[in-house]
Amino acid sequence: MELTTKTIHTATVRGTALTQVTLDDDFIVPDVQPDIEHLIADRGNLTITDVRKSPGKAEVNGQIDFQVLYQSPGGRLADPLTDRLQFSERINLEGLEERDYLQVQGEIEDLTIDVISVKAILLLTLTAEGLTDHHLPVDISDAAAETIREPLEISRLSLRHKDTCRVKDEFDLPASLPTIGQLLWTSGNLRGTELLCGDGRLTLKGELEIFCLYRGEAEHIPIQWVEKTLPIHQTIELPAASQEMIPFGDLRLGSCMIRAEADYDGELRVISTEAVIDLDMRLYESERFSIVTDLYSPERELTPEYHLAELENILTRNSANIKVNGKLNVQTDDRILQIIHAEGRVNIDEQHLTEEGIALEGTLSVRVLLLTADDAVPIRSVTGLLPFSYTIDASGIDSDCLYRIDPSLEFLNAMMLGGNELEIKAAVRADTLVRRQFTCPLIVRVNEAPFDEEKIHQMPGLVGVVVQPGDTLWKLAKRFHASVDSIRMMNQLSSDELRVGQRLLIMKQSKL
Repeated sequence: MELTTKTIHTATVRGTALTQVTLDDDFIVPDVQPDIEHLIADRGNLTITDVRKSPGKAEVNGQIDFQVLYQSPGGRLADPLTDRLQFSERINLEGLEERDYLQVQGEIEDLTIDVISVKAILLLTLTAEGLTDHHLPVDISDAAAETIREPLEISRLSLRHKDTCRVKDEFDLPASLPTIGQLLWTSGNLRGTELLCGDGRLTLKGELEIFCLYRGEAEHIPIQWVEKTLPIHQTIELPAASQEMIPFGDLRLGSCMIRAEADYDGELRVISTEAVIDLDMRLYESERFSIVTDLYSPERELTPEYHLAELENILTRNSANIKVNGKLNVQTDDRILQIIHAEGRVNIDEQHLTEEGIALEGTLSVRVLLLTADDAVPIRSVTGLLPFSYTIDASGIDSDCLYRIDPSLEFLNAMMLGGNELEIKAAVRADTLVRRQFTCPLIVRVNEAPFDEEKIHQMPGLVGVVVQPGDTLWKLAKRFHASVDSIRMMNQLSSDELRVGQRLLIMKQSKL
C-alpha cells in the first residue's frame, strides 16, 4: 500500500539574536568647509552592505551615512557635511546553518553629533529560517481500505523575494518661489506604502514626500524651502505570485537623490528625484487540505506510523492606525515666525502579549525646523520624543505564536501655539502578521500484516452497542471490523451524529 502525499514547504525559525552596536568617531570639518557655529540638524541612514554566515555565527557589515546642517560664523548656512561610519560585527546565532535564510534588520537607536565627535547606537536583529518539507497524506492506493479524513488548514511560505524599485520623478518650483541657487538640505520619506499581490506581479503603492531647503540666486534672498508629495505606483513582474498570496516583510527607502536642474529657460527651477526602495518580501499562502488521519482494512491488518509535524497558519494579518499627539517647547526667547518642516521616526520600545492581543509601548522621535526672528540664527530645530501605547487586536494569540510588527509613520503635522509651543499630530501604522504554530500527527507509512484469524473468528458477526461519550461511526466501524456505510444503512441513520445512549446494530465486514 502506498500513500499519496502533497509536499509543502514551511519556514522554520532556527534562531534569533538581538545585539546593540556602539560606534564612536571623531567629527572633523574639512578644510574647504567653514567652521561650525551652530548645529541645526543631522540625520543618518543605515545600510547593511554584507552578511556572511557560518554555523552558529554571522558577520554583519554595514555603514551609517550621515549629514549635518549647520550655520557658520557670520550667520550663513554652510553646505551640509556628509560622512560615513562603517562597522563589522560578529554575532553568535545558535542554530544557524549556512543554507539557512538569514534576515538582518537594523535601526539607528541614537545618533549624536557635536562639533568634535559622532556617536551612534545601532540595534541589529537577526532571524535565521530554514525551509522544512512536509508530506501530507492525502490519499492511499488501496481501494478496499477504510479511511477517515480531517480538514487541515496550513499557511506556508510560498515565496521569498528581494528586489528594488526605482522611483524617478520631477516637479517645477511654484512660480511664487525664487530660483534655486544652491540646495542646502533635502530629505525624502515614504508614506502610506502598500504592497499588493496579483497574478504574476507585485504592485507597490504609496507616496514619497520630498523636502528641499535652498538658497536663492541672489544673496539678499532669504532661505527658501519647498515640499512636494510624489505618488508611487510600481509594478514588479513576479510569475510565481498570485492574488491569493499574502505579502509581508521589509520595505524601506534605501537612497533618495534630490537635485536641482535647469528648466527650458536654463534656470534651476526643477527638482529631480531618484529614489531606490528596497524590498525584502515574503509571500504566504493559506491552503486547506483533506488529509488521511487513520485507516483500516477488512482484508488485513494495517498499522499507520505517525510523525509529529510542526505546522502553522496565519492567525492575524492587519494594520493598526495609532494616533500620536503631543507638544514641544522651543527653548528660545525669539519669536517663531514659521514652521519650515517636520519629520519623525517611529520606535517600538516594548511589546508583550495580553488577553486582547499585542501591547505596544513606543515613541515618536520628532524634529521640527523653524524660522525665527533671530537674525543671527534664523533657522533652528527642536527635537522631542512623544510616547504612545496601543494594543493590536490579535485574538487567540499565545506564547506559541510567531509575530512580526512593522511600524511606519503615515502622517505628521506641526502647528504653532502661543508661547513658543508646538503641537504635534501624527499617525503611526503598525502592520502585523501573527503565525500560529501547532503540531499535527501525519501518517508517514502504513505497515501491513495478515489478520490474526483466530481473533477475528472469535468476534461476533452481529453485535449491539450503546453509544458512549467520544464514540463516532468511524471508531465503532474500526473496532468491530465494519464500515461506516454499513452501520449507517443498517441503523437507517440520516447523519453521522451520534447521541450518548443511542443503540446501534453493527455487522462484521471481515472477508476472512
